Amino acid sequence: TGATTLDVVTAEAKRIANGNMNYVTEIRAGAIKEALAQGHGITVGVEQRIISRGEVPSDDLTLIDKRLSNTGSADTFLEILVVIRDGTTGELLGYVTQTSSNLQFTIDVPQYMLDAQKQGKYIYVMRVHGGKAEFLSTSIKDGKATFSANKFSTYTLVLMDRAVSGVRTGDAIIIPLSKVHRSDFLRITDCPNP
Repeated sequence: TGATTLDVVTAEAKRIANGNMNYVTEIRAGAIKEALAQGHGITVGVEQRIISRGEVPSDDLTLIDKRLSNTGSADTFLEILVVIRDGTTGELLGYVTQTSSNLQFTIDVPQYMLDAQKQGKYIYVMRVHGGKAEFLSTSIKDGKATFSANKFSTYTLVLMDRAVSGVRTGDAIIIPLSKVHRSDFLRITDCPNP
């Protein structure tokens, strides 16, 4: 079994509270250190939401379209973020762009995609991160797509005309890690190195 969501956000919160800012993007330089120094603490949590095509950054759309290369389509987009907030005010301080462990996510698959799968199409999750679009192994079961990730940015559910070499999809079983719910948060209030 893998790390739970609480394990992952706990590790990230402790790492950040101890001054390790690897894979952290701050909204305002010094904002996290300031919140800790003021005794506010920080909360670290996973937030996910369905977004419209118009909300997807244009560079991400370009990478998605290039990767699909006329052999598939992307209509359902998801933003997955690990956010850092001020523990007292709730102000957004920054984002963790990558964690040391994978988290597992499950999203509903639109019915038209499930119908197309029955006709021989393939459903995958694609991630855009660090200027690269890549397919992720995706389990499709009971109308839901399940995948694991440790990099956080734009995701899309894609329908492909053919299987992607080296990437699993369908009814394959993904070993459960930790299911992420809309508001899995951990609050860190003690900072050993403010």
